[in-house]
Amino acid sequence: TGGAEMKEPRGRLRAPKDEILLAEAKEALAYCRSAEELCQIAHIHLDRLFPDARACIYLADENGTRFVAPQICECQKDTVSEFRHYECWAICRGTAHAAGSVSDSSPCGHVKTPETPFWRYLCLPLYAGSRILGLLHIEHMPKKGDGHDKRKAFHDPSGLRLLSRLAQEVATLLASLKPAGT
Repeated sequence: TGGAEMKEPRGRLRAPKDEILLAEAKEALAYCRSAEELCQIAHIHLDRLFPDARACIYLADENGTRFVAPQICECQKDTVSEFRHYECWAICRGTAHAAGSVSDSSPCGHVKTPETPFWRYLCLPLYAGSRILGLLHIEHMPKKGDGHDKRKAFHDPSGLRLLSRLAQEVATLLASLKPAGT
């Protein structure tokens, strides 16, 4: 029982920090005037929330079939700068794709480095209603000595919740910047 009591307080201490960082991200994102600026600010806050990861936000064209990164981002060492909708499992399925998870080990077509361990990345589609606006691709970058320990990636439930909330915020704000049909 002593061990269980020790773990619970530690878990609670991290959550307020994450909530504060997420609130700061939402506040900063709310003042963006363009999709490109929104992506730039989102990258800054993703770095703060997940320092061992690198992210790329792709914006969809008006048909939701072509996705382009508005700026060169660190993730593009292992991903392409532009791709079609059928090259991403998350977009095809309409839900997050954690490549290499227990239920699925298929890599996305936009990940161009075959030796990249698939468990290292996650794709989250950015939707406003039924309209696809973009994609958040985030990749875990293990520190030297980490090896390939999946437990240190962001695929844990609290990390997924945090990413999902940030992705939803980005999607909502993208929708307000990018009216339907443009």
